[in-house]
Amino acid sequence: MNKIVLGDFVEFNPQVSLKRGTEYPFVEMADLEPGNRFVKTSTKKSYSGGGARFHTNDVLFARITPCLENGKTSQFVQDIETDGFGSTEFFVLRGLQDVSVSDYVYYLTQLPSLRKEAEKSMYGASGRQRVNKNAFLGIKVLEMPLKEQHATVAILSRYDFLIQNNNKRIKILEEMAQAIYTEWFVNFRFPGHENVKFVDSELGKIPEGWCINNLSEMCSIISRGPSLNYNNGTIPVINQKCVRNSEIELEDVLLARPLSKNKEDLYLNKYDILINSMGVGTLGRVSRNLSIDTKMIIHNCITVLRPNKKNNPGFLYYTVNGLQNLFINISTGSTGQTSLKKSDVERVPVVAPKPELAINFWSKIRPAWDLIGSLKKTNITLKNTRDLLIPKLISGEIDVSKLDIDVEEEND
Repeated sequence: MNKIVLGDFVEFNPQVSLKRGTEYPFVEMADLEPGNRFVKTSTKKSYSGGGARFHTNDVLFARITPCLENGKTSQFVQDIETDGFGSTEFFVLRGLQDVSVSDYVYYLTQLPSLRKEAEKSMYGASGRQRVNKNAFLGIKVLEMPLKEQHATVAILSRYDFLIQNNNKRIKILEEMAQAIYTEWFVNFRFPGHENVKFVDSELGKIPEGWCINNLSEMCSIISRGPSLNYNNGTIPVINQKCVRNSEIELEDVLLARPLSKNKEDLYLNKYDILINSMGVGTLGRVSRNLSIDTKMIIHNCITVLRPNKKNNPGFLYYTVNGLQNLFINISTGSTGQTSLKKSDVERVPVVAPKPELAINFWSKIRPAWDLIGSLKKTNITLKNTRDLLIPKLISGEIDVSKLDIDVEEEND
């Protein structure tokens, strides 16, 4: 196959006509999740003339650091075909008629070699560097025939559709668990609530028999992670970048040497709850560990909460997950160096239900949590396999022209 520059292979920032004052789907940079092909938004905003404009199936390519390095590239999808707009930091790519298809363009942007070339072209002040447009469009790619592009997409899409379906299941399971928590512990419509009186407390009216506990009373351990030795490290370290979307993401981990015996309790346990405790923008984010398959260490910018036997992980997680604004407010330090102290976390008061109610809640949601953990593990395997296949298929190392694949060719 011959090589061609990217600018001759794709339609770059294609023309999309939007009406000022009309609402359209709006995609923020935060909506793009590394490793997930599709981005869908429920947010609508009135178009006033700014931002990147795009249509269904267009590829949104993050051009700014560190979003590019973190892998933020997705295809825009909605329930119906539509136009949309979003962050000014997107390059918008579309298949070029008779040359390429948008689905294939997405996989092309996942090539490590293409992304490295884009990173090399970055310019600007530290922390706000952007990809140079001309250099980006000058990156050379293989000129794959349309039939083989469709075949490549057919193979790789199977992985992404499975990932997408798993993500839908995860979302439903999480919404179900959150709904039960809200009904029982926020609205106080728990089993038997009709026969319970309410009494005054420092946090307002609470059911009789419930109490106000500090977080330190509800955990067997509250600790910041240890100082670490990264020389010849082999064990993943959960840092600020890993705490997002209320889960632990492992796309950007560091590796450290094993902990000494007196610090082994700072290996991550299943159902541990993590609070990002340093920095601006991410401070106060909460996540949980639903896996025990990988030994991991907690970074010293993270506070770990390990629930005690009387207070199950489910109740404590959803309670703590609603406290991000409080954690931000009680943090200390100068701009850029804000920190949430372990001692301040320990003193945070929360409403604590009767132990038997918390246990009942846990029995209802634990199967959902375990299934979420299993689905996330499956997605990691699917993503890893897909990412191994992408360069082999696009380079021609795997010759798709000889594979018997039933594909439906459509012009994008």
